[in-house]
Amino acid sequence: MPYSKITTDDVRVIRERAKKGDKYTAIAGDFGLGRGHVIKIATGWSWSNLNNDYPPVISKRRKRLSDAEVIDIRERYHKRETIESIAEMYNVSPDIAHRAAIGITHHWLNHNHPPISNRRKGVKRIYQLYFEESERELAKHIADDPSLLDNTLIRNLWAKVTTTHKDLLDLG
Repeated sequence: MPYSKITTDDVRVIRERAKKGDKYTAIAGDFGLGRGHVIKIATGWSWSNLNNDYPPVISKRRKRLSDAEVIDIRERYHKRETIESIAEMYNVSPDIAHRAAIGITHHWLNHNHPPISNRRKGVKRIYQLYFEESERELAKHIADDPSLLDNTLIRNLWAKVTTTHKDLLDLG
């Protein structure tokens, strides 16, 4: 039964169950619907004519970052706040915060509020130094820009280097 016809009572039940916290997949299985269809019904995108009688579930997903929020994220990142703390402050994932900080999202702001794009070059340089086994240069590079250690992969590379070369801890 790939599709099933639902009634207004079904819509009421779907929205009530969604508000209680039932999983969308479980609700979908009970009604013979797809998960996406249940989400649309529960959030009021489908059957919107019933939104007054049976209020939809308010989505818990973080809304889109505003231009002002992205500008603030870039300023905070420039001041070397960690991506994790910025993400927590704006209730977004670290990936979203990082993408906003380096200009992947909100590209229309890049002219007046440039992202910290040179970090990509810094990350690329660190990998190059690591694979060339230039530990001293790597340590100097990280000492010049400690915020590069916000990147998990770089932090892991740095940990490997410092476990074998304890003397580099004074530089980085």
